[in-house]
Amino acid sequence: MNYKVKGLLPLFFLLAFLGCKKESTNVGLALVGGTSDGENDTAFFASKVRTVESDSLSTSRLPSNILGVVQDPIFGLSKASLVVQPLLKEVGVKLEDNTVDSIRFHLNYDLTAGPMVLGDINSEVALDVYRLDQSVTVDSIYTHRFRPALGEKIGEFIGKFDLTTNRTLIGEDTIANSPQLTFLLDNTFGQKLIDSSTTIFASNTGFLSFLKGIVLVPRDNPVSGEGAIVAVQAYSNASGIEVHYHNSTDTGSMVIPMSNNSVRINYYETNPSAEIVTQQTVDGSYNNGYLQSLGGSKVKIDLDDLSQFIERGEQIVINEASIVFSTDESTVDKEKYPLPPSLLLSIPALDAMGNPTKNSQGFADFGSSWYGGVRLDGSSEYKFRFTRYLQELITEYNASGKNDFHGFSLSVPTASPIRPDRAVLNTDVTAKEVKVYISYTKLN
Repeated sequence: MNYKVKGLLPLFFLLAFLGCKKESTNVGLALVGGTSDGENDTAFFASKVRTVESDSLSTSRLPSNILGVVQDPIFGLSKASLVVQPLLKEVGVKLEDNTVDSIRFHLNYDLTAGPMVLGDINSEVALDVYRLDQSVTVDSIYTHRFRPALGEKIGEFIGKFDLTTNRTLIGEDTIANSPQLTFLLDNTFGQKLIDSSTTIFASNTGFLSFLKGIVLVPRDNPVSGEGAIVAVQAYSNASGIEVHYHNSTDTGSMVIPMSNNSVRINYYETNPSAEIVTQQTVDGSYNNGYLQSLGGSKVKIDLDDLSQFIERGEQIVINEASIVFSTDESTVDKEKYPLPPSLLLSIPALDAMGNPTKNSQGFADFGSSWYGGVRLDGSSEYKFRFTRYLQELITEYNASGKNDFHGFSLSVPTASPIRPDRAVLNTDVTAKEVKVYISYTKLN
């Protein structure tokens, strides 16, 4: 929707007064030269709520990535695979006369926002590791639906994600070491690397012709438990590959790290449960809505009564408009499946003809502290305010006779980092579980 500036300046001042204090209503009305019959409150309820497929997510060059697999008892399979790209930090190294002793892969866990885990951290998972068999570039945009070409398998990891911070005593100082996912790669791959060093270590261009990237792919079924998905730092120079080698007279090692200039791409796979598939394929209203990150699912909300409210054609000022969602607490496990810290309310994106599409977009209230969407500690509810958006819809309808309201969508935020979160909402329309509250002043 195109937001109009002309004619809305008095309304801006009016809303500013109303947003500060309810007692300022008459002052705001004086600005537009009108009077009111007092403040009114009303409530509406969703007419239809349904789980639908999520939008495409951009997953290249995220400041934090995720890796792992979960067989969620409610949502089904959630899997996060990862493409990384080690780059040379020094060039011109020649190692042809050496024999590889070991080659090891390191990937820092990301604990910057606290341990970010979906599933059971005590589960054992299996990762297969491949050479990337296609060129990728740091300036390209990749989405969660990207499926890379896999080359030869060069290693695997089977075990638990250990997020414990190790500490090393150096003299009188204790140094905290960031926890890492670390495992051996095949020595055959390492020897190929060494044997080609004169050519491929001359520049990063030559190196990328040999190793375009490394792909970590979790196996669908965890080795034990339900599995886990964790956050990792694919840009950290502490992440990368480490080669140890020897010759007849000496030993040595070389680190080829990741960096902020490295390509890093997450791609996700979900295999939703039967209930979610039914909602995504059969139109109707359902008693529960399923929100899943990783490009899984979002919830579409229709509000027929709110649409009719917009079409009343009355001259009104919206003091506050909010919508509240509650979650099904029986589906929450604070250790394995905690509720997301926030959710994202959006509206359907419009095509060139002004018709709603399956994709979502933000609206005027998005991004402000007034907007909301953050779950308070101990609460199972999410509240959003869409005051300015509703006022613009009413103003537009009164001016043109066109109602541009096409409902809302609710999703797990795609902002960085993309969290491996999920939630089940109470959405029974007969029980009026999705509520809209409106406070407005009617102008005479």
